[in-house]
Amino acid sequence: MSRTGLSTSLAVLVTALGVTLTACAAPALDLDPAGAAPIERGSILELTRPVIIPGGNASVYIQNGTTLEPGTEDPYYAWCKLIMKTLSPLPRRIGPARFRVIDIVQEVEDVSAGRWHYAALGMDLAGGATADDYITTFYLASEDVPDVDSLSCAQWEDPTLSPRHLTIREIRRTLGELLIFR
Repeated sequence: MSRTGLSTSLAVLVTALGVTLTACAAPALDLDPAGAAPIERGSILELTRPVIIPGGNASVYIQNGTTLEPGTEDPYYAWCKLIMKTLSPLPRRIGPARFRVIDIVQEVEDVSAGRWHYAALGMDLAGGATADDYITTFYLASEDVPDVDSLSCAQWEDPTLSPRHLTIREIRRTLGELLIFR
């Protein structure tokens, strides 16, 4: 076999192995590993007091039951983000209100603290740490506030140290008494 053919075969093998390992490592959609009351499609999310969406933003971060000013969230700790469908240049006040969970999606988003370098048979992150956001998104519907799109909850996880999505208890603790799943 020629050197080019061997390189191509090796590249295909490494890619196939990577895809297989990624598929095997994908977490199951299990929001209730600790025995907390389940959150599922049809659940109700209640915003218990008004929230201000800052002007020029389409979302507001929540940590420890408190809304945060833009850019002050700590990604190393559990956070949630209430996301609107539209962007407004002016601040918006929403709530109190009730939302129905219409879908739940879990995903993993790469958070890199450096630039990607492509070399040889794979990619390598050179010059910085890496983390992944393990995000659980609750898509919401409300007649009271139709402009609210979703609530996303996550925290940074080291992909090499048994990363996972937040548990229901962690999500409830992050939201505090501001947003309550019923």
